[in-house]
Amino acid sequence: MDEIKENIPTLVKDQNGNHVIQKAIERIPIDRVPFILDSIKHQIYHLSTHPYGCRVVQRLLEFSEEKDQTFILEELQGFIYYLIQDQFGNYVIQHIIEHGDTKYSDAVLNVILENLVDLSKHKFASNAVEKCIIHQTEVNRNKVYDAVMKGNEDPKSELNETTPLSLMMRDPFANYVVQKLVELIDKPRKKQLVLRIRRYLKMMEPTNPNSGNGGGKHLASIEKLIALSESIQV
Repeated sequence: MDEIKENIPTLVKDQNGNHVIQKAIERIPIDRVPFILDSIKHQIYHLSTHPYGCRVVQRLLEFSEEKDQTFILEELQGFIYYLIQDQFGNYVIQHIIEHGDTKYSDAVLNVILENLVDLSKHKFASNAVEKCIIHQTEVNRNKVYDAVMKGNEDPKSELNETTPLSLMMRDPFANYVVQKLVELIDKPRKKQLVLRIRRYLKMMEPTNPNSGNGGGKHLASIEKLIALSESIQV
């Protein structure tokens, strides 16, 4: 154990060593290995963006004492926007969304709501946006819905191609966020969302002169969204 204790930072970032550290966190009572967190306390953000370090941070969030979990989350709170978009940091953010204290999962949600379209269109961040729809409370899921439907609240209003819903439908990653919202939102909101999606889909048809550059032929993942919207009775 002494050899491990002296080399925690190196082992955490090692392809094989990180598995040793993860197992130590999982199997040994956490009060017997406080030196693991002590050794990396000022590297939490850096390790969260590391391919192996991010796994250790997640294990610490699972098995550490509450005060240590709070320390880790406080260390990360100022970096949420960057972690969401990071190839490995987004896994730590997803873990916080699924298992974190409400204070911190709400902090993630607020960052997402403030940057909904950009993060939904991001290859890695879109996974965290989907996780918010899946794992957040109904109240918070409705907040995502309201952000997506901004500019489309009135079902009789004219379609606007610059609204979040329209922009997200046209994007290969954000499109999946819209699909997940259709699947999980409550029935009254689902009806309004699907009706609006159908209208946008008609506008996007390649035969429509107002469909924009490339029309429906270039709408990534649009087939799934079409099938989903058509399968729902409204």
